[in-house]
Amino acid sequence: MENEIFLEINGIRYRGFESISVSKSMEAFTGQFSFTSSVNEIVVNGERVIENPIKAQDVARIFIDDELIITGTVETLNISYDAASHVISVGGRDKTGDLVDSSAKETAYKEKSFPRLIEIVLKEHGFNDIKVINNVPDIQTLDSVAASPNSNGFTENVVTAEFGQSIFQFLDTYARKLQVLLTTDPDGNIVITREGSQNSGGALISTFSNRNNNILTANIDINTGDRFNVVEYSSQSLENNIGSVFPTGSSKDVVIRATRTISINNSESTNSEYLSELAKWSVNVRRAKGERYNCRFQGYYNDAGLIWKQNTLVQVIDDKCQLNGTFLIQGVTYSKSLEGSFTDLVIVNQGAFTLDVDKAVRLSNSNQFSSNLIKAA
Repeated sequence: MENEIFLEINGIRYRGFESISVSKSMEAFTGQFSFTSSVNEIVVNGERVIENPIKAQDVARIFIDDELIITGTVETLNISYDAASHVISVGGRDKTGDLVDSSAKETAYKEKSFPRLIEIVLKEHGFNDIKVINNVPDIQTLDSVAASPNSNGFTENVVTAEFGQSIFQFLDTYARKLQVLLTTDPDGNIVITREGSQNSGGALISTFSNRNNNILTANIDINTGDRFNVVEYSSQSLENNIGSVFPTGSSKDVVIRATRTISINNSESTNSEYLSELAKWSVNVRRAKGERYNCRFQGYYNDAGLIWKQNTLVQVIDDKCQLNGTFLIQGVTYSKSLEGSFTDLVIVNQGAFTLDVDKAVRLSNSNQFSSNLIKAA
């Protein structure tokens, strides 16, 4: 375990960068990377030239020691200099980044299997090198969440990409309906998953008078500005045998004061059951964004000898930030500079990316994440 990050281009590994940052997150479908190094000048046929084997749109692979972290593409290349320095900066994302940027074709699909739908969409848009890995064996079929009204009522099951949607936005719309998450594996493939329950293998500790502390810096951020006591979703009217129906669904965040409510219109025709599930998801995600703990760890490996990874669980004991419990790693950033090698972790409560609001509240309180910092309504 050398805590070394490599940038591999065309099978050749490059090292010696002055600064490196590699990030992966549950909220960001694509991983990102950036590398900065002093420019090398070499002599060719008696003339000084810049040595730069890296080109924009090169395929890049990022490794920590021998473990692959990201497979992607170089998207930015910048060379700059002044009287004291001459540097080159390289940046990019994993290969699913094109799914975030590229527009989806306006197509209606009657495919019932969500993994199969993703495969069809990838093929139709020319993404032949991205596979689909389904880690949710009990995933519902699309006909349980997708429908369009016809003359007989709410019965025709289709999924449709709308004008202006990116490919990822289209797929993520139905991932949320099916209560799953879309992430990217180190090879750049799409993974269908749910909030993780696997332990990271390590613990984060910062207690008073403890020689075993391993948290270098930390901060906790509590923000209730985007949280509401009631989140209500409504849908456009549906026609059935009885007449017009206006579906609604709501969920509560019980620790937020009752005067805070929000009503959101869902652009698609749907039913009350789905709108209730959507409201629950919204309450939990808003809570996760409003309760975050950030900390820095020396190196990239935890006490179990494993690289820190997102969507795993970790025990945190931090007396100064008043945290004690098991939490979810939402995001990781691996960095290297002249100061050393570090992992920065973004940590949220368990249940943040599920529909179980009651469980999320119980865990939040038992973990002392917000019970000491938010006055109950």
